[in-house]
Amino acid sequence: MLFAIALLTLTAMEPQALATSNDVANAAATCMIAAGKKGVDRSLFKAPEWAADGVGSAGFHHSVHPVTIEIPRDKDGVARICVVRAQLPSQAEQKALAANLKNLLQAKPVDQGASLVWLVNTKTGLRGIQLYLDKTSDQPSVRLIGAAF
Repeated sequence: MLFAIALLTLTAMEPQALATSNDVANAAATCMIAAGKKGVDRSLFKAPEWAADGVGSAGFHHSVHPVTIEIPRDKDGVARICVVRAQLPSQAEQKALAANLKNLLQAKPVDQGASLVWLVNTKTGLRGIQLYLDKTSDQPSVRLIGAAF
């Protein structure tokens, strides 16, 4: 009985694993590159650090960091965007995420109030990332959408 109480106490003291701004920025950049007008290039998520969510699933999760990738389909059945979801440990980490994306993409975001949008020209055309901000939570849940235009 004492062992069970000690185990519960230790388990309760372990911090919940949350994503870092670097984890999320890298996932968002991968999503932006993977997104395409003809469909999302899922081969970019065949790296060892990414695992499919299940047989027939379009989603992925990071093997180490608590970051998920969703690849929703449009009405015509083609998945053209890539969505990153993660929970960050603090509002400061959310600000760091925005700064990391600004540095990574070498572009200043357009502030839309509830979100920040980065647009960049690449060799394959215009691409972008939209970061939906969680301005109220102590541990913000963020959503980022990567797209090609």
